[in-house]
Amino acid sequence: MARSTELEVELPAREEEHQALATLWARARIEELEKEQYKGEQPETVRMITSLGLEHRLVTRYTSFVAVDQTPATEPRSPIRTVCEPVELPDQVSMEDGEGNNLRSSILYRARGVVSSKPLEARGMGGIGTRMDVSGAGDAKPQGLGSQSGFAGQAADLQPTSGPQVDYDFDKIFGSNGSPDTPPPSEPRSRKNVYIPPAPGSSGPTHKAQLQQSDVMEVVVANKGTIKACVDEASLTEADLGGTIVMRWTIRLDGSTSSIVTVTDEYRQTQLAACLSDAIKRWRFPEYFGPQMSPISFPFKFSAASVAELVEKGGKALLREDYRTAARAFRKAFERDPANRDAAFGLEQVRKKAQEVYSEAYLLSQRDPTRARQLLQQLLQMVEPGHELYRKAQKRLEALDGH
Repeated sequence: MARSTELEVELPAREEEHQALATLWARARIEELEKEQYKGEQPETVRMITSLGLEHRLVTRYTSFVAVDQTPATEPRSPIRTVCEPVELPDQVSMEDGEGNNLRSSILYRARGVVSSKPLEARGMGGIGTRMDVSGAGDAKPQGLGSQSGFAGQAADLQPTSGPQVDYDFDKIFGSNGSPDTPPPSEPRSRKNVYIPPAPGSSGPTHKAQLQQSDVMEVVVANKGTIKACVDEASLTEADLGGTIVMRWTIRLDGSTSSIVTVTDEYRQTQLAACLSDAIKRWRFPEYFGPQMSPISFPFKFSAASVAELVEKGGKALLREDYRTAARAFRKAFERDPANRDAAFGLEQVRKKAQEVYSEAYLLSQRDPTRARQLLQQLLQMVEPGHELYRKAQKRLEALDGH
């Protein structure tokens, strides 16, 4: 019959897992995963970041934690009051724009559709922006225009003008010579401008005698995408693009445009002026039947793209295989900040692709000279003139043209 024996063994005390180390590791791992999304979000990487954030209770761009206290804190029959507590934001995320304005209140303002005593500042969203005073009743009046490099960088928010400068800008646009602080005197109605309704049963003109500020502004804002594209393109070639370019044009009775000129001297011979002129030529304004309107001088305001915006633009261009745009964006960013690793990395990626293009063109030189010539011309847009590949492509083109 077997006997059992019991031995008492004293084991060393086991230390509990150090939670702080696990949290530090998770933060470092999330940072590494974020770097993998340089070229865009990847579903598997997003899943891993979300999982780490939830497991270790970390705030990331995909996770957040809110403590809700549902304990009644009001006296009986007293009105219910909601108190909003701040929530920690992930790294590199802010609820303020570059000017220190709180975007959370702006979002709530637009979502609730309320009217505040403070004018709503435009943010532009990378297109043309206006500042609308919605503090009173009646129609809102556009008070200013502006743009930023998101015009040049994701294309740029526009910088709205404000104060007396707003009135001054619009006085210049619509031909008033009065003081910005004093409303221009209303012009006396001439008999020929008075609208007389047609007799019952007869047909008459349905358009206006003259266009108003709002009519012009509506067309300009409707074409903000075209304006943004012009500034985006110009920002990649013109050094430190920024400031104000004033364009002048005439609106004909049928709403078409003519006599388009660039008023600002420094921009007259630029790519931006040519692009805007071509865009304005295609604009169509409402028809009017009064006397021919005087030419309109319109200021478009923007600022130079930041290095970060240029790098972002280059990265997006790489993803869609637009190597010409990517090369120009990364090159511009690198010129401004040679120490920027993202810009240097982007340029290196473009140069690798340029080497592939050159190799393909070299192989096609005998079999398909036309295609080889197209590839070499594309390569010249991908590398800077001083680069070795640029010189080799030029020589190869000269050889093809000599045959």
